[in-house]
Amino acid sequence: MDSQEKTPNTSYTFTNVTAAHSIGVSFKTSNELPVADAGPDQTVAEGALVTLKGSSSRDAGGSALVYLWEKLEGPDVELSSATAADPPSRPPMWDPKGGL
Repeated sequence: MDSQEKTPNTSYTFTNVTAAHSIGVSFKTSNELPVADAGPDQTVAEGALVTLKGSSSRDAGGSALVYLWEKLEGPDVELSSATAADPPSRPPMWDPKGGL
């Protein structure tokens, strides 16, 4: 068993132990951060429907990704889904009297 790689669910059973023993266990993780890829910049007409692109993002280890789109600042934005990979969105209209 020494120095053998085991899965996280590996278990051991010891029987007929007649003397004191010590057991050392160490765990190694190798999870890498996901890679965010939103695609190229987009320029769209005022009020036009635009699709946010998250589906090109990936997890280096092959795990499934979970999406959460958040507006951090600025005017309200119409967003069809905050958790879809590629949600359609409608940016705000420009008001020449007061900006967005």
